[in-house]
Parts: sequence; structure tokens; C-alpha cells
Amino acid sequence: MSLMWKLSIPLMLSASLFAASDKQIQEFVEKNIASNPSLSLGSVKVTGRQPVPGLKGWEAVQIQINAVVTRGGNTQEINAADMLFSNGDYIAPDLIHVSKGPLKQSMKGTMEPSDYKTDRIIAGDKSGKAPYKIAVFSDPRCPFCMDYVPTVIELAGKHPEKISLYYYHLPLASLHPQAPVIVRAAVALEMKGVKGVVEKLYDMEWDEKSNDEEKVLKALNKVFGSKLTGKEIHTPEVEAHIRADQELANRLMVQGTPTFFVNGVAGREEIERLKKELK
Repeated sequence: MSLMWKLSIPLMLSASLFAASDKQIQEFVEKNIASNPSLSLGSVKVTGRQPVPGLKGWEAVQIQINAVVTRGGNTQEINAADMLFSNGDYIAPDLIHVSKGPLKQSMKGTMEPSDYKTDRIIAGDKSGKAPYKIAVFSDPRCPFCMDYVPTVIELAGKHPEKISLYYYHLPLASLHPQAPVIVRAAVALEMKGVKGVVEKLYDMEWDEKSNDEEKVLKALNKVFGSKLTGKEIHTPEVEAHIRADQELANRLMVQGTPTFFVNGVAGREEIERLKKELK
């Protein structure tokens, strides 16, 4: 269950709706949050819809919530992405499959055309006009990313007429302490015009327990022949780039790495199909 519903009233399995319009879903969320004295709602917006596979008539409705949480005299503003489910007559915070568990865990938002930024393209057609737009959210120290992401980079490089590969940084600091420093340095290098930064990150070896900034920069500078300093990886431009990637991941409900989107829709299946088709 998401943070927002944990902070709201006890789980409400369904509520009658005549039609699951954006307005009615917004009103449903507003009513639930209004009943919680710890929450003060700023805004709620429906940001996307997609059919639920295997459930005819059901939609996963993506929402973005801005609210202020007050606890113990302290206040904190939160901007959270969440997902509801509706079939037009009922709405539910989640749907539970008897063997697969909560559907919300497997559902993601849908990337909009404006989410594909040409400055995030690292391989394939650099204009972004290829028929297949593949976006990946990745942490360069994630073992699963290290196994799979390089194969997708290679695929895009071999077929630029078919693929534009977009890369979004999502360092998981709780799992890989040095990832945030590596990502900051990578973004700073890219802004300096250094080519092939992301690809090389997946080949480097690191001390998994160390997040010492000086050691990380020394290793990167050796590989790229650069002279990056701590000051250069903490500029407003670097901060804004990383924050934009993380905000997009939050809106799309990306919680793990690597997460792929192909032409807006989450999932690896299309990538595997492309690999077979383009051999």
C-alpha cells in the first residue's frame, strides 16, 4: 500500500461511482484525505490511465498528490504519485490477485511524449525519431542493471534506425551508497561533452561499501581522463538534472531498477521481442 493511503482513512475497498471521470476520482481522493487530521491537501491530479491486463473493464488510474503532513508539531510537504483502480462503477486503492499479490506493485504509469528528452538519449538514433523509444531508469551499481542494461545499449547501437535509447538516473543510495556520487559525476561529465559515460560506468569496479566522494572522483577521473572536482558535481545544473529524473520516476511509480518503458509502456517483453526480431 502506498504512503498516501497509509496516511489516509482505513482502507476503503470500493466506492460507488456512476462514471470514473477525472473529477470523480479527484473528489474520492479529496474526501479520503480530508478525513485525516494529519493531512492538508494541496492538489490532486489524474495524470494517466491504462487498462489492467486480464481484467476487462478495469483501469489503473495514475494520480499525483500534493499535501502537507503534520505530526508532532512538525510539517512536511509531500508530492506523491499513486494509483487507483476503477471499472466505472467502483474504485479501489488496490486490487489483490490471489496468487500474484497486489496489482499496484506490478503497474507503472505511462510515459508521455514530452517525457522523452533528447538530451537523455545515450544510444541509437540521437534525434529521437526512431520508431522504438526505449527509456530505462537505472542505477549503475545495481547488479540487475549491470547484467541487462549494457545489452540494451548494444542493441540500440546496432540498430539506430529502429531505436532511440533514453537513460534516466535513479541511484538507490540505501542499497548502493556510492551510487549518488557516481551519478552526479556522470551527469557533470556528460554536461562537459564527454561521450560514452553511461556505458563505461557499467564496466567499472567499485568498493560497494564506500561512498567516499574523493575516492569515487579519483576512480572516474582515471577512467575518463578528466579532472572533476567535488564542487563541479554539486552545481545547480547537475542537481536539476538528477532531480528531474527522480521526479519522473516518482510520477511513473518506478520503485526498482532497471525499469524499462517502450513507447511509453512499462515492461521488458517488447525489448526481448526486439532482440529476436533484429538479430
